[in-house]
Amino acid sequence: MNRHGFTLIEMVVSLTLVSLVAAAVGGVVVTVQRFYREQAERAAISANLREGVSALEMDLRGLDAVDSLGSELIRMEQTSLTVMVTRSVSFLCESPDLTRSQLKIGRKPILGLRLLDPARDSLLIWARAGADSQPDNVWLRADVHSVSYGRVCPGNSPGIAVGLGGVSATELAGARLGTVVRAYQQIRYLLYRSADGRWWLGAREWKKGLGWTTTQPIAGPLALRGLRFKYFDATGSQTARPERVVAIGVTLVGVGTSRVKRALGGAEVLQDSLITLIALRNNPRR
Repeated sequence: MNRHGFTLIEMVVSLTLVSLVAAAVGGVVVTVQRFYREQAERAAISANLREGVSALEMDLRGLDAVDSLGSELIRMEQTSLTVMVTRSVSFLCESPDLTRSQLKIGRKPILGLRLLDPARDSLLIWARAGADSQPDNVWLRADVHSVSYGRVCPGNSPGIAVGLGGVSATELAGARLGTVVRAYQQIRYLLYRSADGRWWLGAREWKKGLGWTTTQPIAGPLALRGLRFKYFDATGSQTARPERVVAIGVTLVGVGTSRVKRALGGAEVLQDSLITLIALRNNPRR
């Protein structure tokens, strides 16, 4: 009887071919997985950098370096920047109470991130510089001593009564109904190292009587020298004088959170960078 089957040589050849195909498929799968892991890591780094730049742009674009009261750029360094950041914009619902040095601000509209905080905020009040016949207006700088909420505006409408300090009655008399009031606070942006040894873009707030708060992370992790500020004047040259700054260059260099294996062996931490130029308000440009 004629029996059909496989010889030993045929079986060895078949197994060899199957092994080669499986190895090739496995290699493709590993390569594809490595590619997707790398792209996901790069996307995460890019998202972190965009988030950090967006946070800086939101605050820095509103800065004025040439105001008569002094630059809102308080301290300029390569890896840190201390500024006066606007946190809300509101309007007087009636003329100031000069006797008590008090403002009444309407609750609607108040534009910005939050309501007034006496522990953190100071005020800029738009007012006439002198007599009514003089058209020039200036910003008055004042401390916030107290804040109380209630129906303090005309018509029993909701508002905020703000007790002031650091401004005279003569100066305050230049403010009128509808005057713009800006609440600002000191913020320091910096490159700092966390307890786990990684570097981050962070921010500190200044609190009256307490000093700087604990640094809070904004974006990261960053490279060792992953944050750089540059300060440019109207000619495009770098300057160390705050009153001459018209734009701030920001460089962020982000790194991945894990090591990515390379095709030729070994592993590395991925790195990417984002550079932007932020123009300030009110500053003369070339």
